Amino acid sequence: IRRIRLDNFMCHNKLTVDFHKYINIINGQNGTGKSAVLTALTIAVGCRPKLTGRCDALKDLVGPYADRSIVEVVIVQCRDDPYRGSNSRENWDFGKEVIIERVIQKTGASAFKIMTEDRTVVSTKKEDLMKILQHLNYQIENPVHVLSQKDAKTLLQSATKTSFYDFFFK
Repeated sequence: IRRIRLDNFMCHNKLTVDFHKYINIINGQNGTGKSAVLTALTIAVGCRPKLTGRCDALKDLVGPYADRSIVEVVIVQCRDDPYRGSNSRENWDFGKEVIIERVIQKTGASAFKIMTEDRTVVSTKKEDLMKILQHLNYQIENPVHVLSQKDAKTLLQSATKTSFYDFFFK
């Protein structure tokens, strides 16, 4: 992931974060929006709101004074070959980057745009996004992906092997 851009998402009016290609550390004081960046990342690529541990519905993610929120994620393709499907509708050449944009309305409605690096819209279907993410080996709803603050605290406070097991089993 090369970049994430947030407009009116949770506590962020406008924020762009450029990521390093190997490792990234997001730090800051409590309440400054670190977790909001991770939430935006997972929501942009189709994660269900409840799985983020931050809200129950998409509408809860729209900034307090906005009608809509926009999250854009730029993904650098890991492989030399562009994404190619077997079906002609899926025979897309994104170039070096895939841009995913999700617009969330205050009503809770949302829409996806999947774009090439020159911002040409290739699809607006979530199913197509899931195919691309699968091709890139992104497992969005995998519980190992991002640990919420509440779950991290629970894990760190677990005193026994049984409580560790119970935590991961859940």
